[in-house]
Amino acid sequence: TGPMDGVGMMGYARLSQISTGLRQRQKARAFVVAETRPTFLRRRDVASESKRDEFVDEDDFDDDHYHDHVQKKTKNAGLVALVVVDACMVFPDLKPAVLRRVAEKIAKSSFLAEMYSELDLEGVFDEANVCVCATHTHSAPGGYAPHGLYNLTFGGAVSESFDALLNGAADALFNAFVDAFETSLKREPEKRTVAFARGALVGASANRSRSAHARNPETDTAPFARAGGVDETIAALVVGAYDEPERAFVPRGVAAWYAVHGTSLPGSNTLISGDNKG
Repeated sequence: TGPMDGVGMMGYARLSQISTGLRQRQKARAFVVAETRPTFLRRRDVASESKRDEFVDEDDFDDDHYHDHVQKKTKNAGLVALVVVDACMVFPDLKPAVLRRVAEKIAKSSFLAEMYSELDLEGVFDEANVCVCATHTHSAPGGYAPHGLYNLTFGGAVSESFDALLNGAADALFNAFVDAFETSLKREPEKRTVAFARGALVGASANRSRSAHARNPETDTAPFARAGGVDETIAALVVGAYDEPERAFVPRGVAAWYAVHGTSLPGSNTLISGDNKG
C-alpha cells in the first residue's frame, strides 16, 4: 500500500482528489506457472561452475515436449509469471526493477540456499517470461510515473508510491516462486490445477462514449451492438488443488479479465481502494 494521506490519486486527473485515508489496502498478486519440472532445475557443478545437463528426478521425464525445451538450453523455458498490482497503470520502469529485486531475493534466500544450492537459479525470471500489469483502479496513489506529464496533477514524483508498487510486486513474485519451487521438488508433488474459463457477464459495464464507438467500422461495432456497445466477455484463470479430506477443488488464486474501468468509486473519493478489481 502506498502513501495513504496527502498524495494525489491517479486516474481521474483531478487536483482535488488527494488521499485522506484507507478503504482497502493495495495488493500485489502473482502466479508462477511451470511445467512439471521447468528447465532451471538443472544441477550446478559447483567445482567447475559449469552446468551439466543433469536434472532433478530426470528419470521421471519421458515427455518429448519437455526434452525439446532442455535441448534449447533456455533456463526458464516452460516457466511464466503474472504479477497484478492494485494501481491505475504501470510503466516500463517497474518490471526491470521488480526483476532486479526478485533476483536479489532469490540469491539471498536462506531457504533456497540451504535446500537447493546445487541448482542454477540465476536469471530464472526475465523480460520475456514475466508480465507485470495493473487493475486500473482510479483510487490509488499516483506520482510513480517516469514521465513528468503523468505526475502533473500530483505536484511531481512521489517515490513512496513507486516503492510500494516495487516492494509489493517483488514480494508477491518471489513468494509465488518459492511456493511453486518447493512444491515441484517434493517426491510426491501436490497436484495443482490450472483452469481457464470464459463466459458472459451481463449488465456490469457501460460504454463511456457511444458516439465515438459508433464512428468505428461496422465490422468492429457489430459484435457488441446487442450489448449496447460493450464487450461482455469475462475470462478467468483459476489455480487450485484437490483437497482429499474435503473431496473438493480448493482455489488458491484467480485472475480475471473483464472490460470495465476501475471507476466504481467516483472522482470525489479520497480513500485508497483497489476498486472493483482490487
